Amino acid sequence: MKKMIEINELISELRSLYGTKVNSADVRAYCIMNDLSYQTITKKIENYKESRGRWNLDISENTVEQMEKIYNSSSAKENASIHVLQNEECYIPERDNTFVKFGNFVDIKKIIESGIFYPTFITGLSGNGKTFSVEQACAILKRQLVRVNATVETDEDDLIGGFRLINGETVWHNGPVIKALTSGAILLLDEIDLASNKILCLQSILEGKGIFIKKIGQYVHPAPGFNIIATANTKGKGSDDGRFIGTNVLNEAFLERFAITLEQDYPNVSVETRILKSVARSIDLDNCDLFCENLANWGDLIRKTFYEGAVDEIVSTRRLVHIIKAFKIFGDKKKSIQVCLNRFDDETKDSFTQFYDKIDSDNSEKIPEINSESKPELIVEYIDPNSGVVSTSNSMPSSTITASSGYSYLTGNGNAWTAVPARAYSSSEPISKVILDSVKSDGTESLVKKMVNQLDSELYRNLVVTGWMGDNQNLIATGGIGD
Repeated sequence: MKKMIEINELISELRSLYGTKVNSADVRAYCIMNDLSYQTITKKIENYKESRGRWNLDISENTVEQMEKIYNSSSAKENASIHVLQNEECYIPERDNTFVKFGNFVDIKKIIESGIFYPTFITGLSGNGKTFSVEQACAILKRQLVRVNATVETDEDDLIGGFRLINGETVWHNGPVIKALTSGAILLLDEIDLASNKILCLQSILEGKGIFIKKIGQYVHPAPGFNIIATANTKGKGSDDGRFIGTNVLNEAFLERFAITLEQDYPNVSVETRILKSVARSIDLDNCDLFCENLANWGDLIRKTFYEGAVDEIVSTRRLVHIIKAFKIFGDKKKSIQVCLNRFDDETKDSFTQFYDKIDSDNSEKIPEINSESKPELIVEYIDPNSGVVSTSNSMPSSTITASSGYSYLTGNGNAWTAVPARAYSSSEPISKVILDSVKSDGTESLVKKMVNQLDSELYRNLVVTGWMGDNQNLIATGGIGD
């Protein structure tokens, strides 16, 4: 009958015979000498295993029991030389004032807010706000977040944790997954399609069952509110066109454990313009609204061309933000675009530059070029919001004519007059506006129809052109009454 042996006695005997470093041959020899099962002994010394067939019996002066006491040790945080995963601590992200809600944000927020364990996979092209949306949803809901950036080297030790040398002693240190699991935080697996099959160690966690950590003999249960959200540029099937080199085909069983997949697109022109203007305001960049609009239209044109297969590259929302910041630094729009396009090959860069020049040129043509000497006399009709009296003037007021709800008002700088719906007015800028096109006397009716189509037809159904003056001058003076 094979004898039984306690772990402390076993470790002591192995050390005395073979030292602190033992291999499988040593263990087999010991088992033969003592009529012990090799499988039983290797299972007892599992916590001392360094690699296949190798054990380090000097992991700690403490027994396994004592190691479990330091399972949640924070001492790793105190030594800068070993806190490999220090940047993966739980934290509540700060709200970013430049963030604009779009795409899947509402759904992401609902999933997190529900508190239900519901693994979610978000896929989409680079730089379209996948990660940012998750971070800001957590910020708004004041939920803790643990972000892990996956690479092909990411393994169980990086995710679950491992032994670390602390002040000359080897102790267990929790990985980011365990920190999220025990804190009830949102675990964000960023760029998950860059990982290898080593991430299969997360299988049981993706089922909502927690995980058994063999190295310390602990079972970790998920705290309430814990959830996993993964982001990727692909759907876990690799990149056939080579755009995302390094992405891998993920295990089908792994992907199947994600309840839903959200497809994130780039924002539309209107939303992207708001994003760029918001970024511009955050860095005190003034008088660049038209530049932001041009960039958003430019990005949209490039993406449509890309989807049609006419170009091989794309300009992301992130790159448009880079251009806005470059403009703040260099003060030169052309240079800002150029330096941010230099990452592309020359042919692509030239094509994209031509696209922007066309958009910039088209928008510039909407503003009449009138110098102070040739500017025609204007006749403007508007309603005084206080008295209700209809007034006329041969010049625009020095300040904006504000009106009560239901009236329109006018703003202008001498080169372009803008009719703005009072109800759409905000403290920072009008939400909607139209730059009035120049038109000859015989084009009045078509101009009115065009403007009504561009604006809110209900609000501007009574918009009229009141007159123009000056020989062969095309600038229009307008006034209007809302509903």
